[in-house]
Amino acid sequence: MKRCLMMYFLCSLVLPCAGVLRGEEATPKTRLKSVTVYPPLILPAEMTPPSIPQRIAEVLGVFLERAGMDKIELADTPFSPPKSDDPAKLAEEFGQFVAKQPLKTEYALYTQILAPEHKIKDILTVVVDKTGKVIFSEKVDDETYKKEKIEPPDEPLTACLFIVKRLDKVWDLADPMRENAPQGKMAELMNKRSALPPDKEIADMKKRLEVLKEKIATSKLTVYPIHLWEGADKSAAIQLAKLISEAKICLADHSDIDTNIKIKGDPNEQKILWDTARAFRDFLRKNPPPTEYALLSDYGLSPSSDGKHEASHVHLILCDKSGDWVLVDFQNSHHPDFQSIAPKTIEDCNRLAVKRLKTRLSE
Repeated sequence: MKRCLMMYFLCSLVLPCAGVLRGEEATPKTRLKSVTVYPPLILPAEMTPPSIPQRIAEVLGVFLERAGMDKIELADTPFSPPKSDDPAKLAEEFGQFVAKQPLKTEYALYTQILAPEHKIKDILTVVVDKTGKVIFSEKVDDETYKKEKIEPPDEPLTACLFIVKRLDKVWDLADPMRENAPQGKMAELMNKRSALPPDKEIADMKKRLEVLKEKIATSKLTVYPIHLWEGADKSAAIQLAKLISEAKICLADHSDIDTNIKIKGDPNEQKILWDTARAFRDFLRKNPPPTEYALLSDYGLSPSSDGKHEASHVHLILCDKSGDWVLVDFQNSHHPDFQSIAPKTIEDCNRLAVKRLKTRLSE
């Protein structure tokens, strides 16, 4: 699952004790918001890099924190589920496993995501208390999407958001994407993981962008081969350069030189963005462009079952001749511009790239 494998999912299959409040058991409003997140199992497991599950657990932790969870721990010991397709058995086994762990929270969360051919299908979510009792268990699949008229998540980030929203049945959670959502130790951990540059570098980049805005109309830009999951696409760069020139943003030409940038997959899209930005900066410092500015576009395109592509993200890295960043921009399904185009092809991604350049250069 190269790339943002990480990170919006279900006729819910509610198990015998799933989501049912019995006797004096707490309600979602009164239940303590205290949970340990276990690394999910991503199937097929042989296609998943070992580091991905733990990183997805961190993303789940961030969304839970933003949703109002008071205490969140990340499990050090992974849960190895039984080789069974029976959700009830898996939930029971997870409960028995948790009962033997020195849990620091009141509850534990485990998820299992079926993602054949990089496309998310079924999602199983289990919550047990510290004694191992199953509090909630739900499997979501194609039937659920149709019945509830909801879109399945398309990558790890949206899958995590989807799971957290479903957990409103367990806890009284708020929308994790609302403005001014709380941020704590999970957000701090994610920021460290994101490989964000120092504040001074961000400030310097903004200054360079202001300089470009004043002279963009007379500037020249080299567009390098588009960075895709499968490799670089030179023909797409030719089209993008043409679109930029036609939009009268600046005079753009393309380069046939492949940057040969290879970035490790990660559910944290910001890390992929900034790792790509650093790699492009390093490339330009060794191979200066023939123009004042250079652009690398990175499109998260993966083949779909109908032979077309579905885009998970569109990243833009614009540098000056020395390789210093001028503009670093990312778009995914959370952003209005991305939603307005809903890119499924390279041509769609190019149109979005032009739209974002025009927007950022006119802000």
